[in-house]
Amino acid sequence: MTSTCTWEAPPDTAIATACWGRLWLPLRLYVEGSIEYPAIRPPLQLLVVPLYLFLSKHRVVTGLLCLAAVQLVVWSFGAHLLRYAMQALPGLSVVAAYVLWRLLGPGKRFAFSRPLAVGLTVIALTFPTVIAVATVVAEGKPSQLLGLESRRSYLDRMLQNNPLVTYLNEDHEDVSTVLLIGDNRAFYLDHPTWVDVSHEVFQSVVLAPDAATARKRLADRGISHVMVNTRDLAWYGPFDPERRIERWLVLFEAGRDGYLVPIATNESSTLYRVMR
Repeated sequence: MTSTCTWEAPPDTAIATACWGRLWLPLRLYVEGSIEYPAIRPPLQLLVVPLYLFLSKHRVVTGLLCLAAVQLVVWSFGAHLLRYAMQALPGLSVVAAYVLWRLLGPGKRFAFSRPLAVGLTVIALTFPTVIAVATVVAEGKPSQLLGLESRRSYLDRMLQNNPLVTYLNEDHEDVSTVLLIGDNRAFYLDHPTWVDVSHEVFQSVVLAPDAATARKRLADRGISHVMVNTRDLAWYGPFDPERRIERWLVLFEAGRDGYLVPIATNESSTLYRVMR
């Protein structure tokens, strides 16, 4: 018995929508902001880059623009986080600087654009500085930098899992390896960690047929404790259209009492001990 595979071309409207989505993606960073920090936008100077099409071309600038375009295309196929697009920003910044230089330069041709270019430059330099200062002040970082707040108090305030990490570091538990699910901030943990970035361990545990199997799968990896951050797990939602992580979390909450013992909870982070 034989079978054949056929491929059906997508309709033209679907292709057009996909292409438009790729072109619109960089602009969405200005409209919607970064998914991690909604108030953060790319450098505002980059908004003048399209005007390069109407100016005399420069070989180096054109080359940088082409390189940045390739980098943005590659970036668009991954997670659309602003920090992942950083490698394209230096080239685009040079292009933007060239455009602004031409607009601000001598000559009657672009005289009408000089006030706009000056205003954009001032705003582009002022806006991100104000946002950065406001963020630092809102998070209370100056007090820690000036020695007015202890390191532990600052970390407890900034990191949800820090009180749990401190508890483990004070050797209240016999720890072999700590499995971190939904939270990769293990910098301050003194014990060995397993950061489950791919959720491979999480999946294997929650899909285990029974609690004994789940406990054995953790023990086989030398895991004695599990730290779960439900808020950070929910962060993966937009990147998980099949909603697998959401289903795994439901299964975890339903079956964890059979192989985990809760020790402490802080905000959305919970520390568990694996049953022996």
